[in-house]
Amino acid sequence: DPWFIVDSAPEEARLIATARRINDGKPHWVIGKIAAAAQASGRAKPVVACLGLAYKPDVDDFRESPSVEVVELLANGDDMEVLVCEPFAEALPGSLASSGARLVSLDEALQADVIAILTAHSEFRSIPSDVLAGKAVVDPCGITHRPEGLQS
Repeated sequence: DPWFIVDSAPEEARLIATARRINDGKPHWVIGKIAAAAQASGRAKPVVACLGLAYKPDVDDFRESPSVEVVELLANGDDMEVLVCEPFAEALPGSLASSGARLVSLDEALQADVIAILTAHSEFRSIPSDVLAGKAVVDPCGITHRPEGLQS
């Protein structure tokens, strides 16, 4: 864990500390992007679909996943309906189970006003690009911008 290195040698680990602070703040940055897209939808209570909860693509490990933090913070508000599509979960993990977020299929998630791609699972890379056309998409994973991303 980088924080152990920072604690044991703070002067020598300034770059590590800076990188960790930036990474630790990313969930709030993503939430800001999602909130802005939801507000721009013009709907009183927009539907936001969060695609992926896992720590990294194509695994079922949700421990310390920033995606879980993003969904939890979004779902605890009253200003949007939060849907979650996670191909590696049969139920929402941990505190998300009582958060107000709802686990749905990819087809249902793709009907939302805002699509937030939080984990670059292979299943999400195979979404046809025309399905997202005209939708507000927040994609911190960058799969919609890569040649090997979405199918044409």
